[in-house]
Amino acid sequence: MRSIDHYTGFEGEPEYRIFSLDATQNKQIEISVWAGYLETFFRRFDPSPIHGWEGLLLHFHTVSGWYEETPWLCEELEQFAQLLSDPISNALGTTYQNVLKDLKTLVDEAIENGHQVYFEYD
Repeated sequence: MRSIDHYTGFEGEPEYRIFSLDATQNKQIEISVWAGYLETFFRRFDPSPIHGWEGLLLHFHTVSGWYEETPWLCEELEQFAQLLSDPISNALGTTYQNVLKDLKTLVDEAIENGHQVYFEYD
């Protein structure tokens, strides 16, 4: 298992652990992330004028999903990959770029290999 830490230095603050599981339920990648990184990223997106908030952004803005149930299975991997590829992230600093790059790798590998991705919120 690969473990990536983007949380050290923020001890005592909210934390996300995002990880992928293979078909035998073995962790492949686990990323520990200070909640502020993801929250800043998710806040940069506007709701769809037709559908409003959808997928991960709906869970974030309505404090559902991983906030209610942990670990929480992310069923919106394609949307997550699209969000992580959105040029909106280019306006964020280098540290954010590194976090998003690691998350994109996790999500892309999960999609490619048929793995599941879970969010834990602590």
